[in-house]
Amino acid sequence: MNPRETKALRWIANATGYRTDQIKFTNNRSPDFTTPDGQGFEVKTLKFHGIDTWPRQWDQLKALRRCTILVFSEGEEPEAIIPIAELPDGPSKWEDISIRFLAQCPGSTERTRLWSEYVADCARMTRRVAIREGRLME
Repeated sequence: MNPRETKALRWIANATGYRTDQIKFTNNRSPDFTTPDGQGFEVKTLKFHGIDTWPRQWDQLKALRRCTILVFSEGEEPEAIIPIAELPDGPSKWEDISIRFLAQCPGSTERTRLWSEYVADCARMTRRVAIREGRLME
């Protein structure tokens, strides 16, 4: 468990009344924490006024009825507590926090990129192929 997740575990225990040993931590799966009553908590780090997530992870979180995103920066308390049910299905904004999707670009040396950049790159590549194949004029 990293320091951010340790802060989150302490906060969840204080907020829910459960002991830390009663709260289930799942590494590399969503949500990060689950309380005995089924409440899920996903921990995110605030970066450049937003949080980053993978589309598949977002789908998993949205499928849960009782899940909350805890957004941490430097402090011991979350900067934001976001009920997943209040968010739309795609990249969006919650109050002043942007929710950005990441994507792994095939054939790219970059491991991750913002989803919007990935979609724009795919559109450019599709256009170039269509021009090359004569299906589209420049």
